[in-house]
Amino acid sequence: MRVGEILLEHGWVNETALARALRDQQQRAGAGDRLCSLLVERGQLDPDHAALALAEQHAVAAVLRRHLDNRDHELAAMLAAEVARTHGALPIGRVSNGDLVVCVRDPSPDLARTIASWIGSPVVIAVTAACLVEKLIDETYGGVVEASVDIDMNTGPITIPSDLGALTLVELDDHRVARDPSQTDPLIGRRSNVSSLPPLTKNSRR
Repeated sequence: MRVGEILLEHGWVNETALARALRDQQQRAGAGDRLCSLLVERGQLDPDHAALALAEQHAVAAVLRRHLDNRDHELAAMLAAEVARTHGALPIGRVSNGDLVVCVRDPSPDLARTIASWIGSPVVIAVTAACLVEKLIDETYGGVVEASVDIDMNTGPITIPSDLGALTLVELDDHRVARDPSQTDPLIGRRSNVSSLPPLTKNSRR
């Protein structure tokens, strides 16, 4: 069942708001807009209802606002920033047996295996609206930083900060410096039994 149908079935969104969001989503195809996120950002859908609807659709646990507000901030260090951003994933706590709970925007068995392999231990995948988890990822790991270097071509050797890696200047003229293309950065509970996560534990170990 589509997430919009789930939202309507539970009465979590009205038909007019849903129809408008679906229309806008189609008109902006390719922009990466997600239905639940559109509705949440417009104030037409409660974030917890969005999480519950997505959990019902994918048959995983839902991450509610209380889970995000009370997450264990130290656990974010267990996942590399690049992996977190690429997969829209953020470690937030542990369940009673010690398994790490990872909040994601797109739950799937493949993603669970990928994250488990990075962390080196079993994980519990749970879902919430993409707009929420992406905002927390930016706050936790920091946004993508675009570094710049001021260069005076009239003064001896050029020193490039080591944290920027190796840079090559090409096609240098009086108007601009074109960057070498090689430096471009590459940028599921069941419907009748959906539930949110149980209370999470902090600083517990397997």
